[in-house]
Amino acid sequence: MGDMFNTGVSVLLVVCAEGVGFVFDLSGEPLVSQATPTPTPSSPSLPSRPEMAAEASTSGGGSGSGPVVITPVAQFPLLTNVRCLWVADVDCDGRQEVVVGAADRSATVFRLERLLGPADGEWELRQVVQWNVNGEVGSVSHVDSHGGMPAVLVGQPGGRFLALPLSAWSSASEVYAPNQPSSAQRSRLETLIVGLSHADNSYVGVCTTDGAIRLHDLSAGELRWEIQVSHRLLSLTALDMTGSGADDLVVCAWDGMTYIMDPAFNVVRFDCSERVCAFAAGKFSLSAKGPPSLVLVYVTYSDKIKVYCDVALDSLELPGTNRTPSDRLAVLEAAFSSLLVP
Repeated sequence: MGDMFNTGVSVLLVVCAEGVGFVFDLSGEPLVSQATPTPTPSSPSLPSRPEMAAEASTSGGGSGSGPVVITPVAQFPLLTNVRCLWVADVDCDGRQEVVVGAADRSATVFRLERLLGPADGEWELRQVVQWNVNGEVGSVSHVDSHGGMPAVLVGQPGGRFLALPLSAWSSASEVYAPNQPSSAQRSRLETLIVGLSHADNSYVGVCTTDGAIRLHDLSAGELRWEIQVSHRLLSLTALDMTGSGADDLVVCAWDGMTYIMDPAFNVVRFDCSERVCAFAAGKFSLSAKGPPSLVLVYVTYSDKIKVYCDVALDSLELPGTNRTPSDRLAVLEAAFSSLLVP
């Protein structure tokens, strides 16, 4: 999900096993100069927002019209065997790029360019740079500054990660790979990674599926803090939960336990009380014209989608200065839970 067309409208990018990327616009607003496929009888045009809302409000198994079919507004060839995607302005030029991690141990940056000439008004996804790395690519992200320049982040098994500087968009081999001790078993664990947006520091959040969470400070070249929780982890997101302009870590476990942490290790914990199979956190709008707000979305194994809206916090800071990281995991639950009304 991201503003691929740089129009201020986020779109959904879905990649199939054959390596074709399909772009879906769920906003109901036309994209500027987009290339829209010609509808066919079996592939109706993009429905309006009211039609989507009406379908979403009906329960399964009831009478009425069938499910709404949403067709892509554009499609582009990418790479086969894609494992992860990241849509963001990775080089800080004001335009969004697409970072693709593939099973062939490559990380590739694509940029959407508008074609000129006879195909004026159409778009092409062009490859900008590609890295081939040692080890599997489990997740991708970016930081705005590493050594004075933006960098693409690549998560690798066992809690390791690479920071690949975008030096004039060259495939430079310089990397930042913290030497974290790990057993043979842990070295195979999936790693989730995300870069945090901060004015003065380049922070990288890292977690492994066994419950290990770490925050690295790339500016200082050091590990800021780490903790082991008793939950298997599902998702890792960077989001400004307090309106301070600086990102916090949002970590969700398979059992619904959610942690919100800042670089100073102030922590809020919330229990969704259900096992979840998918999680998302971000600034989303619940209506076509409504302003976005901070939202947590849980998809549960009981066939429910729980959406918690307007979950912004005043602060994550705690009174007192003598708390250990483990102590902080048990505070502010009640205050945060009172905000969450699905």
